[in-house]
Amino acid sequence: MGIVETAETDRSSLHSVLDGATEQLQSQQADVKSCKEQVQVHAETEKEACKVLAEADEQVRDFDDVQLSKAKDLEQCNSIYKDNFENLKLATNPLNPKEQKACIATLMAFVKKLGADTSLRTAIPEVLKKVPAERGTFDGLVVDQADALFKDHMTKLQTALDNGNAMKAGKIEMQAQAQKGLGSAKVDHNASKEKLQKACDTLISRQSETKDAQKALDSKVQDCNLASEQLSENQKQFQKATDLFSMFTFLLERDVLPQVVPEVPVEKEVPTTEEEAAAPTMMEEAAAVAVVEDSVMQVAITA
Repeated sequence: MGIVETAETDRSSLHSVLDGATEQLQSQQADVKSCKEQVQVHAETEKEACKVLAEADEQVRDFDDVQLSKAKDLEQCNSIYKDNFENLKLATNPLNPKEQKACIATLMAFVKKLGADTSLRTAIPEVLKKVPAERGTFDGLVVDQADALFKDHMTKLQTALDNGNAMKAGKIEMQAQAQKGLGSAKVDHNASKEKLQKACDTLISRQSETKDAQKALDSKVQDCNLASEQLSENQKQFQKATDLFSMFTFLLERDVLPQVVPEVPVEKEVPTTEEEAAAPTMMEEAAAVAVVEDSVMQVAITA
């Protein structure tokens, strides 16, 4: 196998190496992208777990204060219900305007706090200004709705206070679960970050391998080009030598009658034998053959 063929074989092999390295690089790039997405997902999960734990901590920390606030709220609701609502609801005689106005103002502030709708808040003052004997069917519905609003609120507060211990235990359990969830989220987040780091390290290695493969291929392509150029030049030289050899062979083998040359006096010594007379001609032919053979050998060695 010639130099050019060997170089082309090596170039093809290096091209296959580059293709393999490029494929591995692309695969690793996809792996890095996937790892980044996982890190982002686990980061969001950890962030949400932190938020859940913070809320659970707050509920446990503030539970007793919330229960105390509910007790005060219940006490206030009972007071307003009895001193204001029932006083207006059950009054057999109209209250004096000043007392009635103060009583309704206190009542309506609490009704608004309870989240009553606008229509009910508008109707209550007008209905409670009337004594029971003056109220119609619609007025009775308004009073019943207001009564239910107070009682539902007081029932919820009383239930929360009665079940305080169980509710606190449940919140503590939720806090523990939130802590556990956060710990698990942190483990997953750290694991995904470690995986991403390894993937990035591998990507750097793949990039280096691809770069080296490209450099090796580029170098071999240059070698192929140089070898091709050298082969072309050698072929030209070989053709010249072949043409010269063919010319010499033609001259050597042609059948031509010798021309008669007039004798010219020479001062040098006259050969005494036919061998001596033919010696100069044979020496000239041998020299010409040597020149051709040398040219042919040089071209062959270069090729």
